[in-house]
Amino acid sequence: MNGFQIKITKKDFVNNVGLAYVAVFLNMRKIFAPVDKASKIFRGGNTISDYDIVKTVLALICLGKTNFDDVEQYRNDKYFKKTLKLKVVPSAPTIRQRLET
Repeated sequence: MNGFQIKITKKDFVNNVGLAYVAVFLNMRKIFAPVDKASKIFRGGNTISDYDIVKTVLALICLGKTNFDDVEQYRNDKYFKKTLKLKVVPSAPTIRQRLET
């Protein structure tokens, strides 16, 4: 049989199309100068920085994901983490808490 095989699965498919292009801009520190000025949690510590929180949320929006819980699809995605230069992809509760503060 030539062509496609369709299989039913319970796995979530994660779409990263365009993430590399978006990451080029999100990895430019100078565009986040206002975040750095207002930030209370900086890069380099053991805590996820405000910069990484904002970068993660913007990346999700660019991928068409508008809900905090959508980040859970990307928590174990090595490509997402590496492309955005994140040590750890923040969880939905962490994003929600940080954006509220």
